[in-house]
Amino acid sequence: MPGPNPLLFVFYVSMMVIATTHANDNLDDPDVNRTTVEITIEHRKIKGDKNVFRVYQGEHIELLVVSDETVSLHIHGYDIEFKVDPEEPASVPFTAYATGRFPVSSHGWGDQHEHGHQTLFYLEVYPQ
Repeated sequence: MPGPNPLLFVFYVSMMVIATTHANDNLDDPDVNRTTVEITIEHRKIKGDKNVFRVYQGEHIELLVVSDETVSLHIHGYDIEFKVDPEEPASVPFTAYATGRFPVSSHGWGDQHEHGHQTLFYLEVYPQ
C-alpha cells in the first residue's frame, strides 16, 4: 500500500494558507464596506427568529457572538473556527470573498468536541 503523497500534502497546505490570507484581505482599508453581525446563542439555539444573515462579497464582516455556554463554532466554506465563552463574547473579523450560503455550526459544547454538526445559522454572501 503506497504512503501519503507529499505533493498532495504541499498543495493542501498551500491552499489553506492562500484561503486564510485572502479571508483577511482589506481589513484595514477604509473604502471597504463593513458589516457587524450580532448573534446571541441561548440554550444551544440562536436567540430570535433570524437565522440567515446576508452580506455582500468584498465586505468586511465582524461576527460578534455571545453564548450562554462555551461553544466551538465553524464557518463552513471559509474554514474559520472559533470558540465562544459565556464570560467573553467572540469577535471574528474577516472579508467575505466567496459567494454562496455558508452554514455556521457548532463543533462542540462545553469541553466536548463533537464529530457531528449542529447548524445554528447561515451566512449568505451575495455578489456585488
